[in-house]
Amino acid sequence: IVILQYKDGIDFGEGNIAYLVIGIAGKDNEHLSILSSLASVLENEDLAKELINATNSEYIYNIIMNKR
Repeated sequence: IVILQYKDGIDFGEGNIAYLVIGIAGKDNEHLSILSSLASVLENEDLAKELINATNSEYIYNIIMNKR
């Protein structure tokens, strides 16, 4: 998993601003559990903001894996 943070946002066109760009690679279907965790986190606006502003990779991992 790779997470790029853009605190000021990056314009993806037509007013679509991204603050996080996430790349996932997984063997077999293990990427599905990562996607599920990410979806749960990103639907919570407060947690999404924490990911955007986080500076510690372990903290980010714990948010995504629901271990905080």
